[in-house]
Amino acid sequence: MTRIRNTPRESSGCQFRVGSAAETGFHRFNFARIGSMKNMLNIRKESNGWVVRFVRNGTEYSKYFRFSDGGVRKSMARAKQWRDEQLAKLGPRQWRRGPNRSKPTNNTSGIVGVSKNVYNRWVASWNEDGKQRFKTFRTKKEAVAHRKAQIERLAD
Repeated sequence: MTRIRNTPRESSGCQFRVGSAAETGFHRFNFARIGSMKNMLNIRKESNGWVVRFVRNGTEYSKYFRFSDGGVRKSMARAKQWRDEQLAKLGPRQWRRGPNRSKPTNNTSGIVGVSKNVYNRWVASWNEDGKQRFKTFRTKKEAVAHRKAQIERLAD
């Protein structure tokens, strides 16, 4: 028969039973005590271990660290170590800049504030006195010119 031992650690989320964990089958751990969110960057807790996952240049790098291989804290330490080694080797994340940057998928014109509506007409939109204004045009060139003129007019 096993019984729960009262310890000062119970208030922190940990509980222990007399006997080994293998005998009692009882495991409880407070995962909030592992560390700050900064330390957990790219690390996620799953049912039986920690998963480290990040993407560099379109390639996903991931590795699983089981709790059963040395316990929760040791597996977390190994996960952090592997993550830090990989990030140091691969370098910081590169954001796309300059002329080779692709336009967002929700931008049909490539110009901020100019889009196509459901009637296949070009719409120039801008904010004036806290309200959104818009005007429709037959050509993209007209819509871009009108939006540019409105922005310049409001800047004065």
